[in-house]
Amino acid sequence: MHRFKKNRRNYEKAFNQELHTLLLVVESTSPELTKSAAQRLARELRADTQHFTQIYRPDENPFFHRNGLLYLDADKLQDFSSTLSQAQPFIGRISQEPSLNGFFSIFEDALKAETKTEEVPIDLFSLIDKVTNSLHKTLNGETDLLSWQKLIAENNISKEQSDKAFIFVSPKFDYSQILPVEPAIKSVHQAIDKIQDPNLPAVKVWITGEVGLEHDEMAGMSQGTFTASVFSVVLVLGILLVAYRSWMLTFATLVTLGVGMVFCGLFASVAVKQLNLISVAFAVSNIGLGVEYAIHFCLRYRDNVDLHGNDKGKAIRAALLTTSPSLMLCALTTSIGLYAFIPTDYQGISELGCWRVPVCLSVCL
Repeated sequence: MHRFKKNRRNYEKAFNQELHTLLLVVESTSPELTKSAAQRLARELRADTQHFTQIYRPDENPFFHRNGLLYLDADKLQDFSSTLSQAQPFIGRISQEPSLNGFFSIFEDALKAETKTEEVPIDLFSLIDKVTNSLHKTLNGETDLLSWQKLIAENNISKEQSDKAFIFVSPKFDYSQILPVEPAIKSVHQAIDKIQDPNLPAVKVWITGEVGLEHDEMAGMSQGTFTASVFSVVLVLGILLVAYRSWMLTFATLVTLGVGMVFCGLFASVAVKQLNLISVAFAVSNIGLGVEYAIHFCLRYRDNVDLHGNDKGKAIRAALLTTSPSLMLCALTTSIGLYAFIPTDYQGISELGCWRVPVCLSVCL
């Protein structure tokens, strides 16, 4: 075994809480709202034991609560400590009177200190701008919050650190569905809707992580394949109507193609027993590949009907005798070309061959 694989397995054993998980990124206009929303979202998800096994928030760790500031650079930590010590009187007063009157009394003291050229622990011009913007948004019917954390520590804590929170979610997989994590993701969306407060700014939650990305890939591929399949069938239907000038032959061709697709799925479920993005994406090519054989047979049948004086029985037998060898030969060469990938490491292509070849064979038969 390669060394990187051993290291990967050791990593998975040591940090198994981060494997097969959804990563939720919570973001809002203020760090206080972000933290509160992350707490409420984690509480909603923990209560849903039907879809989730474990919910983990890194900022809930007691170690980071005690030692989180030590991760700042020494200069930023020193500046932050000095700012807190200078702002202590303001923080104490607002904690005693957490109201609008208490805030404006502090604001008044700051203005007086500024006129007396005393040192003010908060950037007064920045404070005025933030208060003005908040009041302006409120008067215009918008929701906004004035963040004390940003006022005190905006020069010490970056926006990326303060406005985002992360939640690791371990979902339960339902492998009876094509998208096994879809019920869990729907539950996450429902929880996100529950934590929204119309009186507060909207909270954005991004769903990512290994499981989230795989789900989006499969969902996008499934939807794209379905759309492409419907579009292909419509185009094939139009071409067949123009070529055949017969509803019966067109209907027979589509029914035969549908039977071939069903046979293809049954064969793949036994031979492959799993789906991959390549085989699903190229499933739409089965329509074009399989319908070619039916077109050859039906056009030969039309020629034979005119040749034998509308004797449909003779026309069908003649079409079978004349086209069967060539169609079977085409199916055989196609099978060889696709099945040649089975002993190779190109797993997606080899499984694609298992999907496509049965369509050719079933349409020929």
